Amino acid sequence: MIHEPEIKCIKLSLYPANEPTSYAVGFAATCNSWNWYSDCTVSLAECKDKTDEEIRELGWNQLEDGFDTWVESVQTKSPLVGAVFVPAKQVARVAKKTNSLKK
Repeated sequence: MIHEPEIKCIKLSLYPANEPTSYAVGFAATCNSWNWYSDCTVSLAECKDKTDEEIRELGWNQLEDGFDTWVESVQTKSPLVGAVFVPAKQVARVAKKTNSLKK
């Protein structure tokens, strides 16, 4: 089943902290149990007179193509990739132990 990704902005701060020249903007996303993270910087000149929301959007614009590529790759993976795997022999062994305890 294909799920739409959930995206969160997890970084929006002046960078570097001691003498800022830009904003660091970072995003994390989850899609079909896979995780993605990326960040970038947006120059203070570009951010002049912009709200936090507008700065976040400028950062997203830099990262969006890479994100789209990631989503496409995740959505085309088999649902078995990344899923917990329990070998049939292990299932049989657990079933056998459970049955012997019931006796």
